[in-house]
Amino acid sequence: MERSLGYLATARYGLSEDEVLDVLTADDAVWNDFDRRKHHEVSERRLPVVVWSRLSLDLEPYLTERAAPGGTVISFYHRQLEESAGAGLHAELARYFLGRPVADTRRLVELPFQQRAAHQWKQAEATLFDSQFLFAKGGAGMVLDLVADYQALLEEAPKRLLPRRRRWI
Repeated sequence: MERSLGYLATARYGLSEDEVLDVLTADDAVWNDFDRRKHHEVSERRLPVVVWSRLSLDLEPYLTERAAPGGTVISFYHRQLEESAGAGLHAELARYFLGRPVADTRRLVELPFQQRAAHQWKQAEATLFDSQFLFAKGGAGMVLDLVADYQALLEEAPKRLLPRRRRWI
């Protein structure tokens, strides 16, 4: 439960149900716990949907679905719950979204945000200078979001790590 809520709180807008299952499956601590408790063998390393379904039903009064770039996501109904649940999972979400297809809208929205939040300054810079990422984000009509990503990186990253910066916006 802790990791599920943490991932939801850490995401920029929330996560889709498939994304929740993907990141929980990739999380070794979650998988090992599931592996110890399971009653039936599974054919692949993939958490069954029922694991998330049972938890989401228990948490239903505290969660909401909302539209976000790239689809419908689950997030917290109240901001206070989100703030108390989230911490420290940005690197895992950055790794997850880095593995998604370049043109995936959820990747375009989440990856630079997660990299900055995880203080992965060089990786965020590389993402924002990757031509495929740039074309995909521009093609998705997210040019203003791209400018905001650059601006946030320039403001948040330590100057010693990105020394050749110029304020161009």
